[in-house]
Amino acid sequence: ALAADSDVLAARLRDSLGADVVMTGPETARYCSDWHGDVHSGAVAVLRPRDTAEVSACIRAAVALGLLVVGALAVWLMVRRGAL
Repeated sequence: ALAADSDVLAARLRDSLGADVVMTGPETARYCSDWHGDVHSGAVAVLRPRDTAEVSACIRAAVALGLLVVGALAVWLMVRRGAL
């Protein structure tokens, strides 16, 4: 059920922000661990906004869907509440 929920949330993010901003699937794995590689987590999606307006849209979309945002330089990970 958790994977299905993540798929629904990712689809809503793509609908809201555009497929070019929202990365899902196996490509997100490299963004879900620390630099040592010993701490791993999961993400509904990795968002790659291109400008400040898209950063704002990403934050609004996350809040609307009840997701937490973890920022890493220009990459924003959308993580389900309570997953950390």
